[in-house]
Amino acid sequence: MPAGQAALQLHGVKLRTMEPTTLTTTLHSDLPDNATCPVARTARIISGKWTILIIRDLTAGVKRFNQLERSLQGISPKTLSERLRSLEEEGIVLRQTFAEVPPRVEYSLTEKGARPGRAGHMHAMLRQSLALPG
Repeated sequence: MPAGQAALQLHGVKLRTMEPTTLTTTLHSDLPDNATCPVARTARIISGKWTILIIRDLTAGVKRFNQLERSLQGISPKTLSERLRSLEEEGIVLRQTFAEVPPRVEYSLTEKGARPGRAGHMHAMLRQSLALPG
């Protein structure tokens, strides 16, 4: 018998067992890959500390960096900047820069960030848990 496999006897019948990786692959072959699963993708995007709170604040409307920083007491400017950049790359947040002196930058949710999409139940649960309107 090959390494990693074992024989199992059940009611006098000898059965060959699979390696755990083969069994897992066999059992989960009909499940969507985490890279393409909308629920897994949403969870990955919002799993960072502060991310959900940033989305909560932007649900109320357009905000400037300092407004977000004041609202999220305890967040460092570096972390806020990283989270906003990440959400912008995912198409969740729109960053709008105005050529003024001093420069003005505003953040808002994109259509993708504001609508439930395919993971509507997660969006609804998020809204309920954060007591958001709508």
